[in-house]
Amino acid sequence: MKRWIIASCVVAAAGCQMNEQQSSVAQASSECNPGGNFPDATLPKMNLWNHQWPQAGAGQLFLDQKDPYVAGRHYAFLVDPSQSQILWSAIVKDSDLPQFRGGVNVMVGDCCRPPPPPPIGGDDWIARNVLEAGLIYIQVPAIAAANAN
Repeated sequence: MKRWIIASCVVAAAGCQMNEQQSSVAQASSECNPGGNFPDATLPKMNLWNHQWPQAGAGQLFLDQKDPYVAGRHYAFLVDPSQSQILWSAIVKDSDLPQFRGGVNVMVGDCCRPPPPPPIGGDDWIARNVLEAGLIYIQVPAIAAANAN
């Protein structure tokens, strides 16, 4: 176990070395301090999804990610990274996931990188990581558009 932790730290440290030639899009999409922009974020109480979605406003987006504790479930969120808030959250059964994702434009947080192993001391790390993912999803298109000009 200790070898796995040490190896993970070495890989993470190596991966966080910024290349001066790296594009701003690549820099925005690589996060070396997951959740560091939202140190006070807390995870709201979550209930099973009731097959309804709240209305998303400007700068808000839906995200989902695998439940790190229970197989067969996902966590769903409506986040507003500019306000450092998780506005809505729910637990979605995997069997309901296609319906959830089909009803709103959802950024899938588990498509490319699994969530980190849970640290000791509660579940607020999930809130920090979800807000960080939302911030990245919002920043990347804006930076890409600015660099296209």
